[in-house]
Amino acid sequence: MKTKAAIAENVEREKESIVQEVHQWGKHKTLWAMLNELSPPSDSCCLRPDTTFEVVTKQYRKVLLLIHPDKNAHKGWRECVRATEQFKLLSAAFHDHKKKITA
Repeated sequence: MKTKAAIAENVEREKESIVQEVHQWGKHKTLWAMLNELSPPSDSCCLRPDTTFEVVTKQYRKVLLLIHPDKNAHKGWRECVRATEQFKLLSAAFHDHKKKITA
């Protein structure tokens, strides 16, 4: 039988693995690629670099609602960790894009 410390250590290792996996996924992706991949299959939106900022913002907000950590808490801690990291990456990419647009 595993001790509480061993179980906690395994959970931490798995969390770190998920974080690394998500960061590897988003490492070289553009904002548009992340939005297109995280959009629901029923959404026929396909964003490109020449898409207007308003359309990008609308899709960004839609996707954020889908991957928000609070919206994924019921799916278990693994999905919540994944959603948290995707949320952080997507938010950072969007804010970088917004700075470029408004600069």
